Amino acid sequence: MGRNKLYNEITNYLKSAIQNGNLKVGEAIYSEPELCKKFNVSRTPVRNAIRQLAAENILVSRQGQGTYVKGDGHGLIHNAICMVNHWTRKLRYDQTDTYYMDTIFGIEEECNQRQINFQMFSGVISSKDELLKQMKDRKLDGIILDGSYQTHEDDIKIFKSLTPHIVVLDGNPAETDLPCIAPDETGAFEKILELAAMHKNICFLHETMSAMGRRKLTAFKKAAKKYPSMKVIYADYSENTGYETFFNINHYPLTYKALENVFAGNTHADCIICDSDYTGVKSIKFLEIKNLRVPADVSVFGFGNIKFSLMSKPTLTTIRIDTAGMGRKSIEFLCDIIEGNANDKARFYPGSLIKRDSHK
Repeated sequence: MGRNKLYNEITNYLKSAIQNGNLKVGEAIYSEPELCKKFNVSRTPVRNAIRQLAAENILVSRQGQGTYVKGDGHGLIHNAICMVNHWTRKLRYDQTDTYYMDTIFGIEEECNQRQINFQMFSGVISSKDELLKQMKDRKLDGIILDGSYQTHEDDIKIFKSLTPHIVVLDGNPAETDLPCIAPDETGAFEKILELAAMHKNICFLHETMSAMGRRKLTAFKKAAKKYPSMKVIYADYSENTGYETFFNINHYPLTYKALENVFAGNTHADCIICDSDYTGVKSIKFLEIKNLRVPADVSVFGFGNIKFSLMSKPTLTTIRIDTAGMGRKSIEFLCDIIEGNANDKARFYPGSLIKRDSHK
């Protein structure tokens, strides 16, 4: 049999195996020894056939692992997943706030378990053009995208030009059609409201400048529907600021002013539920200045369980989100999408209530 005929026969055999489903996208093809034995040939025509199919974008070779079927996007092809965080993020491990870094550790841990190459892409992108320039040649199976892009970037769909497989981590599902994974803040606020139900006037201290802040406001309102008789005062400490101002100044004056408006009348709030532990600690400081005792006069609840919440007096009752676990779940979600096993557009990670001293 001539060399060209052998080569074509092996090529057609592999194409047929892919077309009829015997070789599925993302699966390793038959080994070289198997193909040599089947066609009674040396390795040369087998390797030539594989190179030809790789050139036709049908197969892809992974160094040291083998050759795999490449196709319509189902199944890991490049064996690489990238985490892209927004340029405003700082990759530092803050001992008082490990929320963001813990998600990265969770992603890395899950990728290691699944033997997926994890790449961190951070801190060098400040525009769409720069993003596409920096990442256009990267071969990725999928992207875990920092939810901050929803706040700081008008159109995060630009990432679809890099890969169709994207999960927005800590995202706001209401503001994107991309799949999102986020904390179950509705369930978390329900746990807080169970403790706060004894109070007559509840203040929800929050911001609406970020996508995450708007997500929390929606979640709180949904949780509050369980308590229709409860009086809620909504205090938006970002209300009288602009976009640039809000993200570039200390928020303490903003929270102070928002709370001063709430406590201006004779009937003030006897409970403050905050969108974060930072605003929770600032609320305790505000109440101290106003000679109001926590929790005797006013209960205070935070959100996030950062170590900072243990440094206030009294210590802050809050919600703990296992962000490392949420990072791991984001990889699980992404792999389900890659493999064609995900019909949902949003998944929510539960939080747990941490009771401390700041509530009655």
